Amino acid sequence: MYDAVGPVVHVGFADPYCPRGRAAALGVEAPEALSVVDGGTMTVIQGPRFSTRAESRRNRADGGTVVGMTGAPEAQIARELAMCFTSIALVTDSDAGVDAESAVSHAAVLEAFSANVEHVGTLLRSVVEALPDDADCSCRHAVDGLTLPFELP
Repeated sequence: MYDAVGPVVHVGFADPYCPRGRAAALGVEAPEALSVVDGGTMTVIQGPRFSTRAESRRNRADGGTVVGMTGAPEAQIARELAMCFTSIALVTDSDAGVDAESAVSHAAVLEAFSANVEHVGTLLRSVVEALPDDADCSCRHAVDGLTLPFELP
């Protein structure tokens, strides 16, 4: 929504991620150490912080499959700028409410991330190489027909 510099303009956001970016991410061979899962719903929280058990239960009941702190407003801004945006999540823990006997810790998150950062880097390089350079992608036409209060590059 562009309300700081002119009239309000609503950009479609029903499907927040680029379909061609998703295809590229699913089409590359992932490192053996990673298990790639297609689909899911990211619950975005304001952080940096961990969820409470009550929040974890609510997120799960609402259909959330992963929790992250960097998915909004990034996805919305990319759409408003007619940019392709794809999300790849590295799961580091089970969140606070999944297992009532344990809680997530900063040390455990860092350990899981450290164990997989090289594999994720390999995956991301492959995905970036596989991304199409395609002006016909629907993301790049998200603002077609809208009167914007400024010009996009």
